[in-house]
Formats: sequence, structure tokens, C-alpha cells
Amino acid sequence: MKTLRNNLDCLEELATLLDCETPGMKNWLHFAWKLGVSKEDCDNLKPKGNPSPTRTLMEHIVQVDPDLTVKTFIEALKRMQRTDVVNTLRKLMLDCDGRNISTDDEAFKTL
Repeated sequence: MKTLRNNLDCLEELATLLDCETPGMKNWLHFAWKLGVSKEDCDNLKPKGNPSPTRTLMEHIVQVDPDLTVKTFIEALKRMQRTDVVNTLRKLMLDCDGRNISTDDEAFKTL
């Protein structure tokens, strides 16, 4: 997760997809719940002003659960039925400098 958080291109793309609050489409808040973030923490992560809630969520996750794997991240997105985000992440992993992340990972195979 630190690798994703530290890669600005990847994080920007994920934030663009998950920050959007389109009716009927699961967003950063649903993602936080799937990762076990409490309602109280989610309330504290909600944007005040203009920051990205996805960026804030990623910072929170890395602090609270630094051992969270990309596989867990992807599985949460799948449970949300956000294959668009998973597919974007797969493409970004080919473009990003993520030496510890492989698109051959089992989590990417079961779309």
C-alpha cells in the first residue's frame, strides 16, 4: 500500500475514480468500510474544503494498517463491484514503478 500511496500518478488516478460521488456507484467511503475503517474514522476523513477523501483514506490506512496488501485492496474493490478501478490499477501497475507489486498477482486474475 505504501508503494501505491507514494506513486502520485497511481494515487491521482485512484482518487479520481473513488472520490466521485455518483448515485449508484460505490466510492471512497464504501471502500473504507470494506477495509474495516470505522464510521467514526470515516467521518473524520470526509473532506473539509477541497482535499481528496481517497488520498486522506490512503494515508489513514497506511498509518493504521501498514501491512495491508495490495491483494486486500483489490479484493475490497471487487466486493464493491468496482472492476473499473481494478482494471485501471492493473494498467497503472504496468506503468508505475511498483517493484513489489505484480500484475500476475492472484487478486488481478479473478476479475
